[in-house]
Amino acid sequence: MKRSTTTAILLCLLLLPAMVTSVHATDLQQLSEDNLQAAWEELQEVKRTFGPEHVNTVTPLLLLAELYMGLDRHEEAEPLLQQALKIKERMLGKEHPEVAEIITKLTRVYFRQRRYT
Repeated sequence: MKRSTTTAILLCLLLLPAMVTSVHATDLQQLSEDNLQAAWEELQEVKRTFGPEHVNTVTPLLLLAELYMGLDRHEEAEPLLQQALKIKERMLGKEHPEVAEIITKLTRVYFRQRRYT
């Protein structure tokens, strides 16, 4: 499967739990676990193809982090966001708006973990 197709599928999977309102909690949990598995596999494939520090790893890192954040699993989202931030800062510089977006996501994670300082 082409990378762009896989990324599009992952974006749909990311939005799917929000669109499904009449599903039982156990079904929704299974959907979330399936989404996590698909996002994890995509990340591993991109890392194998391009290397762990390549800019192409940022999108799968952020997708996986967003899934974890949506499940209130912030401790698992944090290292993914930190890795994405490191790559984007290296590629674009610390003042770039895409870097600021990742910093904002990290701030949300720290807030949810009650890490205010």
